[in-house]
Amino acid sequence: MLPTSVSERLDRLAPDQREAATAPPGPVLCVAPAGSGKTTTLVARIAWLVATGTDPAAVTAVTFNKRAADEMASRVDAALEPLGLAAGAVRVKTFHALGREILADAGERVEPLLDRESVLRDLWPEIDRGTLRRLDDAFSRLKLDIGVTAAHVATDPEPGPIARAFLAYEAAIDDAGGLDFDDLVARALGCWRLDPRCCGAGASGLGICWSTRRRTSTGRSCGWRSFWRRRATRSSWLATTIRRSTAGGWRMFGACWPWPRSCRACGGST
Repeated sequence: MLPTSVSERLDRLAPDQREAATAPPGPVLCVAPAGSGKTTTLVARIAWLVATGTDPAAVTAVTFNKRAADEMASRVDAALEPLGLAAGAVRVKTFHALGREILADAGERVEPLLDRESVLRDLWPEIDRGTLRRLDDAFSRLKLDIGVTAAHVATDPEPGPIARAFLAYEAAIDDAGGLDFDDLVARALGCWRLDPRCCGAGASGLGICWSTRRRTSTGRSCGWRSFWRRRATRSSWLATTIRRSTAGGWRMFGACWPWPRSCRACGGST
């Protein structure tokens, strides 16, 4: 029998939300529009998992930005308190913080962490806000969605303006001996591809719940989606993804691995 606090939490959910929160073990993908209760469902999912015997240390909730992570952590802690668990029993991370943790655990360098805007302004002091945003998006797409490095781009005999800017930016990062936020994700993925054991907790099967609130954040998580897909084939994963859908409404897919190779959010390969 479920604890009263968990039962009451589930009773407050809509039928489709409850279905997502109590889905049986196995990969699950949920697609939901903004304001549909993504975080509420994720919190209920985590409470249900823990109440039905899942080790809290085997669950990680992941979101895109720190504000969302702080909000989710507060709500997860409140949901688990009636179960006798201390705050922080379930890890709540941003994608970048999780990447940093994976790299640090593997003994990889994670500092100094450089701010992209600062580096770009050092390179081009007169850069305007629009160009800054376009370069930021382009660099993230190169690093995370396409998965190329400066070495790859440098082989282009006739690089365009974005490619030349990317090469200059990466050279500045190397000169400073640092890395940027996208590197935390890209290098963590590279670490895992070389040695899956570098994801320590994941070796025994780690449940991942993540929420993305904006179309751009969905696109930038594509590298992680590839990571979770590959991990799901190796261990008892439960990956619950709730993200924005332009179609509206909730859609739930059980045991949907492997995911489509084309990411609808960003058009990149996953």
